Amino acid sequence: MRHENHLWPLCGLLLLVVLGQPANQAQAAIYKQVLPDGSVIFSDQQETGATEIEIPPAQGYQAPRLQPDTRPGRIEHHQPQPGKRYRIFRITAPEDDAAIRQNAGNVAVNIALQPGLNQRAGHRIVLTLDNKLIQSPTATTHILLKNVDRGTHKLQALIEDAQGKTLMRSPIVTFHLFRFSRLLKPAQRP
Repeated sequence: MRHENHLWPLCGLLLLVVLGQPANQAQAAIYKQVLPDGSVIFSDQQETGATEIEIPPAQGYQAPRLQPDTRPGRIEHHQPQPGKRYRIFRITAPEDDAAIRQNAGNVAVNIALQPGLNQRAGHRIVLTLDNKLIQSPTATTHILLKNVDRGTHKLQALIEDAQGKTLMRSPIVTFHLFRFSRLLKPAQRP
């Protein structure tokens, strides 16, 4: 019994040595054998006529380090004005990547804002469509855009102070507007 107790530390040490080796060094040899009928056999045991094949090391991938998000559509927090600070500011309608079918080109825009807009400090909401200002400053979070051209558009809301300085930007929302065209003739049925 004493001899068996002395083997356990040795087995543990051997296991650490084997597991501590890189994967390609701990890999067993692979042998290839071509039989007279042309069939190929791969094995981990060397047979007569078999040749050892070299296995390339396993491929790996190391992801690049993440950099801070500096895209213009991300929410930017500036020093809050005295009074209220906005915890939530985003466009809730239209949803991102939404398809809108509206022949008049009207698009309803809803904005989530918490706490409410600090009107005492002169804060106002403005909208940009495809990076162009499309509406004068307002205090409302429900806005109707009229006669928007068909196609894909990028919409963003901004909070400005009384001097017109941008305090906060919402994430950009992309939507696709479909309008009926007289140029498109419906398919005729036989």
